[in-house]
Amino acid sequence: MLLRAGTFLQNRYEIIKRIGGGGMSEVYKAKCHKLNRYVAIKVLKEEFGKDANFVKKFNIEAQAAAGVLHPNIVNIYDVVNENNMHFIVMELIEGITLKDYIASKGMLDIKEAINIALQVAKGLECAHERNIVHRDVKPQNIIISVDGTVKVADFGIAKATTEETINAFALGSVHYISPEQAKGAYTDIRSDIYSLGVSLYEMISGRVPFNGENAVAVALAHVEEVVTPPSIYNSKISPELETIVLKCMQKSPDRRYQNLKELIRELQNLLIQRNDTSAEVDSQTRMIDKSDIVSINSIRRDNAVPSNRTDDSYVEEEEEEFEDEVKDKKKKKTATKDKDVDKEDKKMDSIMTALGAGIAVIIVVVILFFIIRFSGWTPFPKNEESKNVISTESSSAESETSVKADVEVPNITELPQEVAKTRLESLSLKMAVASSKYDDEISKDYIISQAPYPKAKVSKGDTVEVVISLGKEPIDLSKLNLSGISTEAATKILEGKGLKVSVVDEFSDNIEEDMLIRYSPSTAEEGHTVTLYNSKGKKVNKIKVPSLVNKDEESAVALIQAAGLTVGDVKTVNSTSVEKGYIISQDVKADSEVEPGSSVGYSVSAGPPPETTQAATQATQAYKYIASIDTTYNIADLIGPASSTTSVKIMIRLKQNVSGQVVYTTLMEPRKLTGDTILPVKFKSIEGAYGVDQGEVEVVETNSNSVLKSYTVEFFKVQ
Repeated sequence: MLLRAGTFLQNRYEIIKRIGGGGMSEVYKAKCHKLNRYVAIKVLKEEFGKDANFVKKFNIEAQAAAGVLHPNIVNIYDVVNENNMHFIVMELIEGITLKDYIASKGMLDIKEAINIALQVAKGLECAHERNIVHRDVKPQNIIISVDGTVKVADFGIAKATTEETINAFALGSVHYISPEQAKGAYTDIRSDIYSLGVSLYEMISGRVPFNGENAVAVALAHVEEVVTPPSIYNSKISPELETIVLKCMQKSPDRRYQNLKELIRELQNLLIQRNDTSAEVDSQTRMIDKSDIVSINSIRRDNAVPSNRTDDSYVEEEEEEFEDEVKDKKKKKTATKDKDVDKEDKKMDSIMTALGAGIAVIIVVVILFFIIRFSGWTPFPKNEESKNVISTESSSAESETSVKADVEVPNITELPQEVAKTRLESLSLKMAVASSKYDDEISKDYIISQAPYPKAKVSKGDTVEVVISLGKEPIDLSKLNLSGISTEAATKILEGKGLKVSVVDEFSDNIEEDMLIRYSPSTAEEGHTVTLYNSKGKKVNKIKVPSLVNKDEESAVALIQAAGLTVGDVKTVNSTSVEKGYIISQDVKADSEVEPGSSVGYSVSAGPPPETTQAATQATQAYKYIASIDTTYNIADLIGPASSTTSVKIMIRLKQNVSGQVVYTTLMEPRKLTGDTILPVKFKSIEGAYGVDQGEVEVVETNSNSVLKSYTVEFFKVQ
């Protein structure tokens, strides 16, 4: 809804005329009848005024900005919510926007651009010190007043706006947003520094760094594309200024200036380097007279359709007021012309009188000088001390003059600290470490930056301040959310960060098996090792299994129970080599460790197989089943490298299945052998059970009754 001229707001502000507008607001010139002054009133458009969340943020930010008073910021007088209308009352600035100023000149003079950037930076710095981030710094929001003062406008509305989607950005704004704003990520004061860098880029090159068919394309360019150095478009741009601009526009906020004090200092140094020492560093941009503004506004209207403007600034656009003032001045000049002539005559008489008096004084002084000179009197004693003092002062002056000789500062960035220091000392310069910080690209103890810049002219004995790299910032493991995850998952996370991992197993009563207990250290540099302590679960004291072989069954059961174990499966087998009731083998190896309560089974001998019938007995006397074997077994395969110093007890037996029963026949009695023995397994005539045509020849370690090797043999019936 547009406000008409003559409308009163709060019975105080009379709307004079509309002077600007944009995507979110309309701007009006108004008169405050209470304080009898002209003001600018920015009224939120209806669609934004109906959004309660937006209005809330708008009010909070605008009220905070109202507390910031600085000559380079447009003052906010009041924030008003009235009858669903939300508006800001602020200082009315007579001037033009920086955007229009750039458009009128094509590109700005280098010195002038630096001066404008300095004033903008100082205004933003004041806001940043009060934790206020503008978030919409652009030439459209920077106003150059008629007295040359540069002012930043639109504090308060920016934060609420930039929390909308990327499509909410006007194309004019998206040309200046930081990469993190384009991605919808967290923004801070470094986003304003980026936008100021883009604005300075446009001032000195006459164009924005990125362009595209729509807002999204431009935003993506800020995130992904490499910026073209501005010196490509303007050869007058010095390497030092280009370095400042490109540092402001680094994609990563950590690579930019971290605060505006740094940027202001470097811009001031740059002005000094441009042989501007005689001028005040904080000097304002040249005065823009009213005819300039009329001309520029005329050009702007000729080249743009007013209804399509997206400029949120407010600028006086009506030259009639200026023409009226010019006419008034002409009338006053005509009316006072005669009076001015009389005044000039009187002034001339006064000047002549003063001049005569001055000449008389000079004559008197000259006469006195000659009288004193020729009389030999002097107000100062002529002794040797005074001569020495004069001589010393003269010598000191000469020495000081030689020290003041200009020296060109060398480029010491990315050099080792000691090398840089030596290089400066060779030129009679000193080095001082201003600060040190982490840097992902510059190695530890190397120079990140220097002040003054390379090639700057300084005096011998001056100090060059440097920033030293601490190397890559250590990785804070506490931020990796390693708690409560498996050791395997933690290993993958750390290795993904370029760290090495060492795993140590520990028992834990509280942490499940294979889960991470803790890690050490809490921070680590890339390539270093982090120790992960892996849980083995609760600690359980295991039990050694007793040896049961060749023990009677009653003793075997007692040994099992005494160890805290239970009796497992029990098998009864016939054996001609093991006495009935004694243990032939056990299913868990002796001396192995098992958990309490585990079961241990065994096989017990039932003695030889039962007697067969008389016919069978006679048959066995007439026929036999015979097998043979001829091979060797290398005991070293069991023992390993220390076989020559280790001994083992070995037996050889025949195993057969007779009528469903396992029957063992001893072929070689147990004997003690060294581990490097090659055991012959040679039997020409092995007599087996009658009617059984197959069996197993087993090499057995008798202490544990373990079968080391088994050979299958075939039996043949012979008479």
